[in-house]
Amino acid sequence: MNNLAKILMLITYTTIWGGLLVSIMIALKINKNK
Repeated sequence: MNNLAKILMLITYTTIWGGLLVSIMIALKINKNK
């Protein structure tokens, strides 16, 4: 259970940070276009 919990936490963290990075990149691109 501990290993599964750690893996799930890593996956959730990576997905959340990945989404944040993608959103920031998109926002920067939109700002540059304007």
